[in-house]
Parts: sequence; C-alpha cells; structure tokens
Amino acid sequence: MPHNSPQSSPAIVGSCDGLVCLYHGLNHHRTFYLWNPATRECREIDQIEEIEEIDPFMFTAAYGFGHGSFIDDYSILAIFTTYTDEFRSQLYIYSTKSGKWKRVICVLDNYRVSTIGIHKGVTVNDRIYWPLRCRNHGEQFNSIVGFNLVTEQFEKHEDWNSWEKLLVVDIGCVEFVHFSTSGKCLIQHLKELKVVDQGREESADLGEHYNGHLWEVEDYLESYVSPF
Repeated sequence: MPHNSPQSSPAIVGSCDGLVCLYHGLNHHRTFYLWNPATRECREIDQIEEIEEIDPFMFTAAYGFGHGSFIDDYSILAIFTTYTDEFRSQLYIYSTKSGKWKRVICVLDNYRVSTIGIHKGVTVNDRIYWPLRCRNHGEQFNSIVGFNLVTEQFEKHEDWNSWEKLLVVDIGCVEFVHFSTSGKCLIQHLKELKVVDQGREESADLGEHYNGHLWEVEDYLESYVSPF
C-alpha cells in the first residue's frame, strides 16, 4: 500500500468479497483505498475535493463499504460532519463502476452526526448500518440507521437493543477482540488468540501468541476480485 506516514495508521472501513477498504485521514487529507491482499492490488480512491472548498472543518463521522447485489457495484460511503456550531452533515457515496463520488441529499443533512462506539458500518443485505447519535440544537436522538445501497435511501430502526449482544466467556483474563458475521468471537486470553463459537462450550486455540494491542480486526474471505 502507498502509505508511509509515521503519524497515523489506516483504519479498516470494511471487507467484502476479498476486497478490503481502508481509510487514512490526516490534516484534512482524506484518502480511501481498495486493496486485495491476495493479489496485492491496491487502488487509491480520488479525494472529495468539494468538501475542502465548502468547509475545511468538516471531518469524517462515519464510513462504510459494501456491495449492492442488485446493481452489482461496490460502494464506499462517507458521512462528514462539522466541528463548528452549525449543525449539518453531508453524505457522499463512491461507485467503483463510475469511479466517482457523488453527494446524496438525505435526512441527516440538518444534524450533527456522531457514531456510538465505532465509525465503520456493518453491511447486511445491501445495507450499511451504524449506531448514530444525531443532534440539532435541542433535538437529539439515537438510532440504528441503515443506508440502502440500491435505493440510496436511509432506513431508521427503532429497536436500539438489537445492536447489543451479551456473550459470557468464563475462562478469566479475557479481552474481546472481534465479533464476526458468522457469529464467532475472537478473544485474547492471556497472550493467546482464541475463537469462541457460541454453539460450542470450548474455545479453539489459534496457536498464535500475541503480547500487545491489536489495532483492528476484520472478517476476510480470500478472492481474486480486482479493485480496479
């Protein structure tokens, strides 16, 4: 990858069909990448220049990456919001088919948006979901919000508790690392990485010993899909 900044590391936006989307934001330079680790191909996505022209204080509040099966297109979503007292946000979507960003006018435009816990969305059935906190002066609400990649419309889900999941692993000294789309959990037990399957009582030792902090973990399915 063309990344050599010692000041920051790229964040994982998401993974789909063997493609990994990464985001690197530093000093108002916001760059997305599409990378296939299997083929070592990497595509740098053009920046959204008009964001800088409109408001240099806009920052990335949330992002997501997914595939719209009906339209057969991979999309990157970026929600920008502002540091200033003006309550507004902007949504942009990038299409790998067209190779361009476009602005999507939506219900979030008049709110200052922030994510609760994580910046990256979760992709399910052609939709990218985030737990969002939306504020506009005295008005505020928390909601699970999904963006439909096919219709390019937001869908609000009122069942806030559906985002939460309680899992107890009673083996002591456990740190939760990642919850996969298959329902399995990656945990760090002492210095060992283990996979916990909810359908089984025992955890599977990966045989990996890691003495440190994992930066980010993401599901990955190897393929030869090209990012170009």
